[in-house]
Amino acid sequence: MNLIAAWVGFPLAFGALVSGWGLLVEIGAGRRLPGPLVPGAGFAALVVALDFPGFFHGLTRLALPLGVAGAVAGLALCAAGVGPRGALPRVSRWPLVAALGTLLIYAAPTLFSGEPSVGGFIRLDDSATWTVLGDYALTHGTGTAGLVPSTHNSALQAYLPGHYPVGAFLPLAATGRLIGIDLAWAYSSYLAAMAAILALALYELAGHVITRPAVRAGIAICASCSGLLYGYVGWGGIKE
Repeated sequence: MNLIAAWVGFPLAFGALVSGWGLLVEIGAGRRLPGPLVPGAGFAALVVALDFPGFFHGLTRLALPLGVAGAVAGLALCAAGVGPRGALPRVSRWPLVAALGTLLIYAAPTLFSGEPSVGGFIRLDDSATWTVLGDYALTHGTGTAGLVPSTHNSALQAYLPGHYPVGAFLPLAATGRLIGIDLAWAYSSYLAAMAAILALALYELAGHVITRPAVRAGIAICASCSGLLYGYVGWGGIKE
C-alpha cells in the first residue's frame, strides 16, 4: 500500500494542487499561460501560499487549508469558464509523455527496488532533516519557543531560528498530509514529480526552435535528466 500511495496517490494529488494553483494564477493575471507551464507556475504559487501564514502568529494552521482551497478554487473557476482559458485545459499527448517519462526515470532507482522510501546511493541525515523542517513549518511556522529537548527539536533549533528557507519542503509536507502518507515514503516521489514539472517547462521552451512534438518531448526528457540533477535527486537533495 505504501508503494501505491507513494507513486500513484502522491503524484496525482501533487499534480492536482499545482495545476489548480497554476490556473488560479492565470485567472488572477488575466493572461493564459501555455499549458505545459501551468504546473510550474502553480508550484511557485503553492510554495508562497503554504509559507505565507507562517509569518503571522496564530495563522500557521491555515497553511494546508489555504493550499487546498486555492487549488480547488482554480480548478472550479476554470471549469466554470472563469478566466482567460474558459475551460479546464486539455491534456496534450506529448507534454504528458515528457512528464511521465521523466517521472519514471527519476522513480526507477527507488520504485524498482520495491521500497518506496528515501532513495539514494549516499544516504545522509539531510533527508530526515528536510522532512522534519517542512512538516513542522507547515503546522507551527518558524517559531521554536517552548520546544522540549529532543533530537527532533535539536534539528529544528539548528535551522529555523536563522530563517532557513523551507519553501521547497512545504509542498511535500502538505501533499503528504493531504493523502495521509508518511513523508518518508513520499520523499522520492516528490523529487520525481518536481523533475516532471521541469520537463514540462523544457518542452514548452524547446518549442521556440523545434516544431515536432515528439522530438521536443525527447529533448525535454533528456534535458531534465542531466547527470548533476539526477545525482542530486539520487542523493536526496530536495533543494537542488
